[in-house]
Amino acid sequence: MNNHTPRSRAPQKPRTPPAPKTPEVLPGVRLAKRVAELTECSRAQAEHLIESGRVTVDGVVVQDPPARVLPQQTVEVAGTGAAKPIAPATLLLHKPAGVDSAGQLRLLVAERHMANDRSGLALLKKHLANLVCVTPLEPAASGLVVWSQHAGIQRKLVEDASLVEHEAIAEVQGEVSPQALKRLNESSVVDGRAMQAAKVSINHTGPESTRLRIAYKGYHPGQTVQLCDQAGLALVALKRIRIGRLPLAALPEGQWRFLLGYERF
Repeated sequence: MNNHTPRSRAPQKPRTPPAPKTPEVLPGVRLAKRVAELTECSRAQAEHLIESGRVTVDGVVVQDPPARVLPQQTVEVAGTGAAKPIAPATLLLHKPAGVDSAGQLRLLVAERHMANDRSGLALLKKHLANLVCVTPLEPAASGLVVWSQHAGIQRKLVEDASLVEHEAIAEVQGEVSPQALKRLNESSVVDGRAMQAAKVSINHTGPESTRLRIAYKGYHPGQTVQLCDQAGLALVALKRIRIGRLPLAALPEGQWRFLLGYERF
């Protein structure tokens, strides 16, 4: 027989539900709402006006539709025409040697915009949102790099990269023998993947170094180093001068420009 007497439990106090959080009330109103009221346009059109750089607050251009403005602040809209949505942008950069991806983004600013860019476009904050580097180069290399928001260009230069030819000038130490040149024109393996054979020719030769012109179908960072290694050559410098049909041409080092509407890779 169980003579154990159960212990009585102390009565539990009812839980008090947490007090509902009071939503934070931000001062002022959204800039897009103020512009819509000022110009008597839709909220979407107001956002396009702001993103186009046509709206100033107290004389300063503001390109963020969610920005808050106070009643006493002066909001002005330049021009009277409607604003179109900002089209996806593609930026062509002449990357200096020694600059990584983060450094490249720091070069994509108005101060580095090529002076004679024939696009007629000014750099907007919207142009820099969700930019993707679709033709990466190793930090030590220089030359043409493409940053794009355009889905079609991203698809062509990333998903269909093996169909696009890249051309580069590589400088290697010493002279290049016929045997080494033959080895350079054979397929290489990069990160465990077999690459299509490059087309390599001697551009200029001297006792201390040789410049090679290399054409690849697609390009993977590190490919040229491995190509030179398998031929017993030491790579000194690498500069990409063309992607598809688009040459580096007169784009100054450390500067960028917009891809023109008629240009194709």
